Formats: sequence, C-alpha cells, structure tokens
Amino acid sequence: MRKDIILLFAFLMLLLSACEKSLQSVPLRSGTPVLNVDGWITNREAGDTIRLTKTIDFFDQRSAPPVTGAGILLLDDHQHTEQLEEIAPGVFVIKQIRATSGHKYTLTIQAEGETYRATTSVSRLSPVIDSLTFKYYPEGGDHDSVGYRVKIWGQELTGKGDALRILIKRNGILQNLPDDLNIYNDDNVEGNYVQGLEMNSFTGYKSGDLITVEQWSLDPEAYDFWNQLKTQVDNGGLFAPVPANVPTNVININAASAKVATGYFGASLSVVLPTVELK
Repeated sequence: MRKDIILLFAFLMLLLSACEKSLQSVPLRSGTPVLNVDGWITNREAGDTIRLTKTIDFFDQRSAPPVTGAGILLLDDHQHTEQLEEIAPGVFVIKQIRATSGHKYTLTIQAEGETYRATTSVSRLSPVIDSLTFKYYPEGGDHDSVGYRVKIWGQELTGKGDALRILIKRNGILQNLPDDLNIYNDDNVEGNYVQGLEMNSFTGYKSGDLITVEQWSLDPEAYDFWNQLKTQVDNGGLFAPVPANVPTNVININAASAKVATGYFGASLSVVLPTVELK
C-alpha cells in the first residue's frame, strides 16, 4: 500500500512538472498596435500636452513609438478652438485654451487615415484643502517602509459627484509608481469636513524631504477611468479576472472601422499647495 502511494505521488509530481513546462512554452499572441492617447487640459499657466503613441506588446521592452504628423483640434462649448502644434514627435501642446469649471471640451484627432474624438468636462475642486499634516510610521508599524505619510484636511462641498486626484512631489520628483496613485470621490464624505485623509505612497518620506502636494479635480468619468486603472494595477492572485484594456473615451467616429484607440483625454482644475519641509 505504501509503495502504491509513493508511486502515485511520483506520477503526480511528474504530471505537474510536465504541465509547468507546457505552460511556460506557450507563446503569447502579439496584439495589433492601436493609437494611444494621453493628455489633460488644466488651468495651469504652462501649456498642457497631448501625447500620441502606438501600443506595444506587454513584454516588449521598447518605448512606445510616437504617432507623428497628426492633426489635433481642441474645441470648448463656448466656441473657442485651437489647432495644436506638434512640439516633439507625438507631443502636441495646448497654448491658448485653459480649463474652466463647468466647461466641456472636445478633442478631435486625425491620424493615420482615421478620425477619433474624445469629450470631457471640468469639475470643481472639492474638498477645499486647508492644511496638511504628516504622520510618522516606525519600523513594524502599519506600513512596509519607515517614514512619514501625508494627510489632507479640508471641507468637502455640498453636492454629489466630486472627485479628486492627489499628486505628490518629493524633492521636486513626482511620485508616480502604482502605489502612489491617490484618487477619491465624495461617496463617504458628502458635504462633510475631511479629517486627515491619508495618502498612499510607495515609500515613507524622511526628515529633510521637501513635499509638494497638488490637487486635481476629476469629473465622474475621469474618476471611473483612474479607478478602473487602479483596479487593473492592483489586480492579482490565482483567481483574479484576466486583465483587459481600461475603457477609453477616445472613439473612432467611423463606427464601421476596425481601428480603435486606448487612453484618455481629461480636464481638471489644479491647485498646488505650499511646499513643506519635513523636520
């Protein structure tokens, strides 16, 4: 009996080993490159940019190739128009039009024989952040790394549908890893005072660091985009759903065309809070 069990165990191990080798040898299918759009219009004085690239395969180590020579027209709902200038391969600058609360914007892109269109709107800044505090977490605390975390305080305005993204610069460098993504909506704080909402960060901040916090408003569609993107990045585990492209607001106006786009064109009001040196 014992010998039969040993033989059965050995057979199962051989079978699992064979399965592992078979899975490792399965080639991944290459996808057809499509247009990717990445750009926002804000109220900042410096010109915002729209970047056009082509998608690449998941394990491709090269940079995404730029899409050059495109024609891009920006239009708002107050009949202001601007033809964007390409200032670098695949990079188009917005020089004149700025984001205004309540306005809507339409971006029309003519590239590679196709016309794509994206529409977005500008939401107000809420909550109105009035102060920042910093909480120190020692080794063995609630976080993997030792250091300070940022907390925001401020009044959330009355009226549903507010959302925001918080960007943090550490010594002038944007903290832009997946664990640094901070997006929130007003589902749980509608009209209330936000008391010490702690921001995500990949690593803790140290004494002497210069921390700059920037708040961006998000309309509901932009919040959904970032939220789905965050879900994809955080997704994992044996039984997690298969990753898929995050839904885009960039649509090919020719519904019969097989060519589609990915990415997002959004609009935000932005405010930069005073830089704080950690003591």
